[in-house]
Amino acid sequence: MSNQFEVFPTPKFDKDIEKLSEQDQKLVFEKIEIIKNNPFYQSRKVEGLVEDGEAIFRTRINRDIRLFWQYKGNRIILMLRVGHHDIWREI
Repeated sequence: MSNQFEVFPTPKFDKDIEKLSEQDQKLVFEKIEIIKNNPFYQSRKVEGLVEDGEAIFRTRINRDIRLFWQYKGNRIILMLRVGHHDIWREI
């Protein structure tokens, strides 16, 4: 049995990633690979942000870009949003 989590993007995540530069997209996908193998790597629960009764987590991609996700069920990560640090307001 693999220790990896399965990752599924939301439609908003898909739109967000298209808006980033190729360099930033590469950094995002590298971070997602790290999270798939170690989902608590440099992540923080976002206080006060809850969707469908489940906490939202975030990590920094670089100085300005943040990645937000939720754990769904057993071994599933749902990528919610990615973008500039204020994107959390639109989750």
